[in-house]
Amino acid sequence: MGTDAGAYAFGVSDGELVVEADPADLARYVFTLIEGLAAQARDGATREELRRLVTIAMKAWPAA
Repeated sequence: MGTDAGAYAFGVSDGELVVEADPADLARYVFTLIEGLAAQARDGATREELRRLVTIAMKAWPAA
């Protein structure tokens, strides 16, 4: 996860993410979302259901 947290840190310094966003927390959030989506897909969620979940998750993403 270190590389991804580093990429998020670059996003903060580049102005793509809000300064208040903690890069390590954002990386954990993304990995948790991916793992949850994988579990949902494994258990039979449709592509449309997964897309709706991503839409909800992106509404929680901190805007720059």
